[in-house]
Amino acid sequence: MNYSQALNTLQEKGYYIGTFDDFWQDDNGIAKEEWDWAVTVFRNSMKNVDELYSYRHNFTDQNTFVFLNDPDYRGPIPTDEEKLQEVPYPRRNHRKEFIELVKNSGRPQMRTTQQWGRLDLSKGDYESHYKMNDIFNAIIRNFSVRLYPYLNEVKDKFMLATQYSLYVKDDFADIHHDGINPGRACAIIIYLSDPQTYNDDGGRLVISKEHIDHVHNWEDRYLQFPDSYDFVKPVYGNYAVLDFTKHNVGHAIEIVKNNFKRLAIQTFVGP
Repeated sequence: MNYSQALNTLQEKGYYIGTFDDFWQDDNGIAKEEWDWAVTVFRNSMKNVDELYSYRHNFTDQNTFVFLNDPDYRGPIPTDEEKLQEVPYPRRNHRKEFIELVKNSGRPQMRTTQQWGRLDLSKGDYESHYKMNDIFNAIIRNFSVRLYPYLNEVKDKFMLATQYSLYVKDDFADIHHDGINPGRACAIIIYLSDPQTYNDDGGRLVISKEHIDHVHNWEDRYLQFPDSYDFVKPVYGNYAVLDFTKHNVGHAIEIVKNNFKRLAIQTFVGP
């Protein structure tokens, strides 16, 4: 990997797609055995999803609930839990049922914008989870410094906001923008799902090549303009970087299908 060329691509296009070989071409202070151990810890978390994960399920009107002021609305009044963006994982079906009740009670425009599971590092084997997090963060930190040389001045201090996500059947993220933010360098998404479990099961990262994309249903636009998007297959060995210093790239996650379990690390990197 040529870091200068990768940075030029990021600054020109707003995103870069690579493979794990990029992480290992230079000494990053982490042994491959440590990496393999951390991958195993993350994958094993799927065995106790209800205990270890929260479920992020956002929907339109979540922050305003203006539909409650509509005199024709006859649907459920949201409880404190139903106002939350994140609920306990076992409550994910309840959230989906709530959305359907609202839609069928005079709010048909209500839509879900994203739904996926997030590993809570404080649950389960606390020591293993945080050791895993330290290993991944060390690799991401060293890689980020090589990609954005100015970060070397604050190498041990710049922010890493790392999350561990699990997308299963029907989970997705609508197309959205995180915003140009010079105080934040980029987002790095690393995929850890076993490639042998993937058979065109959705879950790809969708990246808009256009700098402005307000289309919620990107699939319709893709049918009209198939060259407007790039895709990243969500399996072990692939990663992507989205630049925030100069770009505001629209991106989404396809709906996951069948029994595929999409495991990914996403990290916001910045001073």
